[in-house]
Amino acid sequence: MDIRFWGSILTTMGTLSVSLYIYGKSTKFKNSVLHGVCFILWSFLWAFVYVYNSSWGSLIGSPLICAASVIFVWLLTRIKFEVAVSAYLLSFGISYALLYIATFFVALAFAPFLGAGYVDDTLFDFNDFISFLATALVVLIQFIFAYFLFRIRRLRNGFSFVYKRYTVVLALLVAGIVLVFASWLSAPRETYPNDFFAFMPFVAGIVIIGAGIIIWIRRGITMFQWRKTMLRNIEFLEQALADEKEKNKNLLDNLEIAQEVNHKMIRRIEAMESAIARQGGAECGQELAVTAEEVQNLHSEYQAGLARIKGKKALPSAKIKEIDNMFAHFAEKFTQCNIDFNVKISGSIPYMTERVIGREKLGTMIGDHLQDALIAVDASGSPFRSVLAGLGLVGDHYEFTVFDSGVPFAADTLARLGAERVTTYAGSGGSGIGFMTTFETMRECGASLVIREKEPAAADYTKSVTIRFDGRNQYIIETYRPGDFPPSGRYEVIGSS
Repeated sequence: MDIRFWGSILTTMGTLSVSLYIYGKSTKFKNSVLHGVCFILWSFLWAFVYVYNSSWGSLIGSPLICAASVIFVWLLTRIKFEVAVSAYLLSFGISYALLYIATFFVALAFAPFLGAGYVDDTLFDFNDFISFLATALVVLIQFIFAYFLFRIRRLRNGFSFVYKRYTVVLALLVAGIVLVFASWLSAPRETYPNDFFAFMPFVAGIVIIGAGIIIWIRRGITMFQWRKTMLRNIEFLEQALADEKEKNKNLLDNLEIAQEVNHKMIRRIEAMESAIARQGGAECGQELAVTAEEVQNLHSEYQAGLARIKGKKALPSAKIKEIDNMFAHFAEKFTQCNIDFNVKISGSIPYMTERVIGREKLGTMIGDHLQDALIAVDASGSPFRSVLAGLGLVGDHYEFTVFDSGVPFAADTLARLGAERVTTYAGSGGSGIGFMTTFETMRECGASLVIREKEPAAADYTKSVTIRFDGRNQYIIETYRPGDFPPSGRYEVIGSS
């Protein structure tokens, strides 16, 4: 093993180590001493494999080392697999780019030592101590470039875009281009037993680029379909919301009428009763007794009329006793708190509980989120106190949605939902267990959570919570304040007006 061998080891190990360093910085992963040791040992292992057998080592050194390193960092850092793929492939490509940039500057500095006629028809004697010194300098400059890359103000907090769904496509394209470029530069200077091994990195790069393009096309089609479905769902919900607003307006009108009647009638009744009491006695005779009876009847009829106004509202049936009982139970609780409550049922709920989610889990989910809505509205000072629950088929998917006019979620609460037990209403009976149970059910059923919130208004719903059984297992926050949420791979933030 000569100087050239160890020089190659150093170059390969440096490039791989820089890619792991960039990966850690880009994902804001906090490296411990153990992680650092694992990174160094991993880099040395693959560098040795790459250099020890120049023929098949060159074959696996670029394509396979990428795949192996992706799995390695994913297992070590425990972040989302798609994010690990995106972040490492980008880091791998940047590391190679920094290698070539550093090599260019070192080559200029060592130009006086260049010659002709060395082994493999190179311009430099790679088996000389000066060559090893130049290689070490390249690796050092490569690390310095990587360090200062994250001193740039916009990159100090890592690559926040690696958590976006489109980044894996960009990463595949970058990695593919790097492999093609690297194989094009190295092929004239390396010796392979046949052209197949020399051509493999180039082919691997083309395949990776093709994979990126295919994923981009498929995701474009999926995104189009998802947007189309979401627009249909929004139209349905907006129509349901408009219907409920109209009903609420009618209820408010009726309430104003009842208050006006109350104001006029109660005083008249009290005055008549008082007059009867003052005129009571034997001289009043039979006629006065009849008048008192009529007043009492009028009072009773009036109270009966008010009772009918405040009576139970007929709720639509889900055709499942447990679910109907849950809605009826909360209807009573909302009435006690002077909160208007409505339910919308669509599609076949029995089919939903047989094919999509079990009755017990659905009942638990309904109870948890209606209780959250009750607490939120009860804590709000808004004159518009209303909750609307929607259950059933919306567009192509079954879902359960709760609209409420209560206090909004805290941004920190939404950012941590599903990761730990958090609640905005700890002082009002909230425990955070409901959403933890919901996320567990979502993982089992492949459902998505969509939380939409609007700026508080005098007579409108401030937010909605939707559990959509679409098989995507996503967490989406559609909000008027997207800047309040830090980047995360756990959820997607969509701005709204």
